[in-house]
Amino acid sequence: MNKNLKSAIAIVSVIFAVASAKANITQNAVTFNLNNANLGQVFFDTVGTGAVADNTVSAQFFFGNSNSRAALTESSQVFTFVNGNQGFLNGAPFTVTSSVVIGGTAGFYQMRAWVGGSSYDTATGKRGESAITGITFAGLTAGSTSLPPTDLNLHGAFAITTVAVPEPATIALGLFGAAGLLVRRRK
Repeated sequence: MNKNLKSAIAIVSVIFAVASAKANITQNAVTFNLNNANLGQVFFDTVGTGAVADNTVSAQFFFGNSNSRAALTESSQVFTFVNGNQGFLNGAPFTVTSSVVIGGTAGFYQMRAWVGGSSYDTATGKRGESAITGITFAGLTAGSTSLPPTDLNLHGAFAITTVAVPEPATIALGLFGAAGLLVRRRK
């Protein structure tokens, strides 16, 4: 019995190791697109003045196997733009270990950028996001063949706009309205 248990554990370990290796994807956080300058760039504003992202802008990539914002769960580390890149990110390669996206297969990614705060959701200044874009992930294929890192430069340019924060008077008015409804309901 002990021998069979050890064999089963060894087989499960090998399967887990192979599945884990297949799940690794490697991408380049490079958004410049030599063939099309309208792809990959991030703008500060919606006015169209040409103001581009600088070193106050942070960005992160989200990945998934469905063309749905809610399905994009696997993310990169946070990158910061560097002055002189004209709104394009020139970040280092990074590896994502995921059970959702597999190297060598088709999937989707989205770039989210913001100013102020440690994440897109906690941004206090401006924020924006690219369209969800189809891509073939780099990393390891199903046959464990290594693929070169893929640049994340297929999304169109997008704007970073001011985060909408309700004014205190609006919040107070909403609370008074809710209180009024509660009082009325109790009567």
